[in-house]
Amino acid sequence: MLAPYAAHAARASACALIGVLAFARFPFEDAYLTLRYAENLAAGHGFVFQPGEAVLGTSSPGWALLLALVIAAGVPPATALDALSGAALGLLAFSGAVWLDRVRAPRAAMLFPGIVAIGAFRLHAYWGMETAAFVAAAFGCVTLAERGRVRAAGLVAGIGVLLRHEGVLLVLPLAAWLHTRWGTRRTFEFCGWAAAPCLPWFAFAWATFGDPLPSTLAAKSGDHGPVEYLGRAALDLPAEVTW
Repeated sequence: MLAPYAAHAARASACALIGVLAFARFPFEDAYLTLRYAENLAAGHGFVFQPGEAVLGTSSPGWALLLALVIAAGVPPATALDALSGAALGLLAFSGAVWLDRVRAPRAAMLFPGIVAIGAFRLHAYWGMETAAFVAAAFGCVTLAERGRVRAAGLVAGIGVLLRHEGVLLVLPLAAWLHTRWGTRRTFEFCGWAAAPCLPWFAFAWATFGDPLPSTLAAKSGDHGPVEYLGRAALDLPAEVTW
C-alpha cells in the first residue's frame, strides 16, 4: 500500500531539487512584497509592509506566515523563500500524483512530477510565490474529500484560502459535492474545519486593516472593479496552460 506513495515522494523530491537548482534566487517580483511582510513579522514589527503603517498589501497571508516562521528560526529571508518554494513544488508534484492515482491514471501519476519539474503552467515563472502551495492544497483537499476524510479536507481547504483568498471558490462547490456524497453532517464538519484556520485571520484583518481583502486587488482592478478584473484574468488561463 505504501509503495506508490514512496515512489511519488521520491519523484516529488527530485522535482523540488530541480526547481531549487534551476530557479533559486530568481523569484517573481511580487514575491518580495509578501517577503517584506514576513520579515517584519519575524522581527516583531507586526504584519506590516512598513512598520507603523497598517496596510494590507499581500494576497497570501498564509505564505507570509510560513515565511515568517522560517525566518524567525534564523534562516536568511532569500534562502527561506527558495526553500519554501522548492518544498511547495515538491508537495504539488506529490499531491497531484496521488490524486491521479486515485482517479486511476497511473501513467499520468508517474509523469506528473516531471511535468511540474519542467515548469508546466508557468509554475517556475512564479518562483517565490504561493502558487505551487495553493495548487497542492487544492489537490490534497479534493483527494481527502473523495476518501471521506472530510475534517482533514476542510483543514487543508482552509489553509488553501489563507494561501489565496480565491480558495473560497474551491470550498463552496466542494461543500455542495460533499453534501450529495456524504450528507449534511459531514458537510458541516468540512465547513467547520475549513473555517477554523481562516476565522482568526479574518478577525485580525478586519480589526487591523478594516478589510480582509488586500489593497492590491483594488489597485489591479482599477476602474473596472474586482469582478471584471477576475473575469479578464480568467481569459488568460488557456494561454497559461498551453505555455
